[in-house]
Amino acid sequence: MTCAALLVFLAGLRHVIRGAGPAFDGPAGLVFGAGLAYVTITLVAASVEAGIVLENPGGGLDPTVDGPLAHANMLLHGSAARLLTAVLLTAAGYAILRAGILPRWTGYTAYAVAAVNLAFVPSLFFGTDAARFYSAVGWGNTALTAALLVYWAFAVGIAVLRRTSAAGLRAAA
Repeated sequence: MTCAALLVFLAGLRHVIRGAGPAFDGPAGLVFGAGLAYVTITLVAASVEAGIVLENPGGGLDPTVDGPLAHANMLLHGSAARLLTAVLLTAAGYAILRAGILPRWTGYTAYAVAAVNLAFVPSLFFGTDAARFYSAVGWGNTALTAALLVYWAFAVGIAVLRRTSAAGLRAAA
């Protein structure tokens, strides 16, 4: 459900960015393309985890660390997702600040969350202990950073709706 909502959000954000003019087609495409790749690898990683559970219904395996694709899955949920999120947010921050299409805080927050995500890309070199904050599958890398993207998207979605409502009120007046 979250991935579907993120796709709808990304399509809307792309539309808003492209509305700023032809000069912003590139950043709009990058936002949508990186977001689409992020959603794709998130769904692939979740499918791999579900496959482990379906193959072993007794509950004896942890799908995040057990199974033949667990280590690849760690990279999908971790460093690969962090890199794509950083690309998405950097392009969004650039477009938002250059075009002035949304409040400036949305662009600066995009840059901040992108920086946090970039800081977690090297975590793949720090082991596979899920209990550690900074590891390939650590809770900082997978839970914290993914949550920051969702919170940012939620806040920007509200900003877009407020912008649309204010534009509608101005047009009606």
